[in-house]
Amino acid sequence: MSPIPPITEAQSQAALRWLSRISEQPAVAEGASFKRWLLAEPGHRAAYEQAQALWRNSGVAASRLPGAPGARAWRQSGWRPAWCWPLG
Repeated sequence: MSPIPPITEAQSQAALRWLSRISEQPAVAEGASFKRWLLAEPGHRAAYEQAQALWRNSGVAASRLPGAPGARAWRQSGWRPAWCWPLG
């Protein structure tokens, strides 16, 4: 297995756009265009996984702010939206 090249800024931005679309419409994750993008370059999968971690961690961090609505319930529920699910 060859090493994955560094993630480019363009790949990071594209991954964040995909993640945003998928968070609004989870069915997009099953679409052919997303799968083509994901498989087009090794860096795409790495960029998408990095974007997922960033998005997930920013939500957790925001939920820990004092007075954040529903913060405790969200953390304790274990629920995660589709965009947090690991790639298969």
